[in-house]
Amino acid sequence: MLSSRYRSPDKTIQQTREIQMNKSMSGTTAKAHLLEILLEPLKGCTGLYNYRQELMKKIMVMPDLKVREYLDYHERCNAHS
Repeated sequence: MLSSRYRSPDKTIQQTREIQMNKSMSGTTAKAHLLEILLEPLKGCTGLYNYRQELMKKIMVMPDLKVREYLDYHERCNAHS
């Protein structure tokens, strides 16, 4: 029986690629990636379009470093789940 902490090799490889991609992506690409990550769990919800517009405005005015910190935090949280 596998423990609940077992990770498939494919998922580990994907997370490693995402971490490397975050270090090399442009600020605009990082912002688009963060927006997609935050909206993914909300797909299909009513009122998503308006929320997306507001969230996009907030992310676009964020400094690139802050966006990358959010992406790194998200990746660390996913690595432990």
